[in-house]
Parts: sequence; structure tokens; C-alpha cells
Amino acid sequence: MQATAALIGTALALGSLAAALGLAWPAWPKLSGARPSTLWIAAGLVLAFAALASFGRWSLLPAGAALIYLALTDLRRFSLPWSGLLALAVAVGVDVALSPETARERLSVGVVAGIFLFSLREWSGKPPKLGLGDVLLAGMAAALVGWRVAAVMLALAAFAPLLLQRLTGRSGPVPFGFWLCLTTLVAGFVGALWEAAA
Repeated sequence: MQATAALIGTALALGSLAAALGLAWPAWPKLSGARPSTLWIAAGLVLAFAALASFGRWSLLPAGAALIYLALTDLRRFSLPWSGLLALAVAVGVDVALSPETARERLSVGVVAGIFLFSLREWSGKPPKLGLGDVLLAGMAAALVGWRVAAVMLALAAFAPLLLQRLTGRSGPVPFGFWLCLTTLVAGFVGALWEAAA
């Protein structure tokens, strides 16, 4: 029970720090362009991360914090900062290294997802509709969650914003990185639950 409380507390602290950085980037230390709705989304992400962390493993915490940072930055600026992608790459590398029995399949899934999204990027026209950051994020996210949930995660990230636009009657560009980070957070902990149950 103490381990779970420590895990939740650490997730709250890391998630809050990541949210503050994501809301302020690149104008730290002041919040730049953070509307009230964005602040509610940030609070929801941090609380969901803490709740999901209680079912996960310690090695997912740095990746979750990096995903919150990337999600909020992409939501506000339609841009995934290289610093966040690098932090996520390190976190995913550590998580994969701590699970050597699944490392090969997880890395393979990441490569396949990256190649798939890179192909979509190239076929989407000029200029590309997907950024290179989205492609890298998809590959790392797939390696993080593994093959059991990667396809569902990518499909939800692609179709959830389209459905939301359809329901609200809005149109325009979609911050794909935000949706991919959101579905990766959920899928990462669903995958951890799946592994624990097996």
C-alpha cells in the first residue's frame, strides 16, 4: 500500500511539473497562451496520470511526464519540442531496457509504427499534414505500449479528434501529437495492467 501511495505521489509531482513546463514552453517561467480550458485539460491530465500510475510500474513515470509535457505543448502551439521528444526517447529506452524479455518485440512495433506514419506523412501531400515530431512520437509511443494495444492507440489518436470535430461542428487543423500523447498515457497503463494480469 505504501508503494502505491508513493507511486501516486510521484506521479502527481512529475505530472504537475511536466504540465507547468508544457503550459509555459517556450516562455518559461510565465504561462504563455494558457487559456482556462487548457488549464482544466492540464489538471485532468495530471490527475488521470496519477490515477493510472497506481496500476502501472515505476519505469512508466518519466515517460508519462514527458507525454504530458508534449501533449500540452502541442495543444497550445501545434508543435512538439525536440526537448520533450528527447526526454520521451530516454524514458522509453529505460522502460524497454528494464523489460528485456519484451524489448525486441516492443522495438519492432515502434519501428513499424514509425515507418507507417512516415509513409502517411509522405503521401499526405505538400506540405506534409503530419509533422516529423508526430512520426517520431508515434514510433516511441508504440514501443512504449507494445504490440497488444499499439494499433488501437494509433486508431484512437487519429479518429477521436475527427469525431469530436464532427460532433461540435468545428473544422480545422488537429494537434495530432496531443491526441497521441493522451491515448498513449491510457494505453501504457492498460498494457501494464495486461502484463500484470498475464
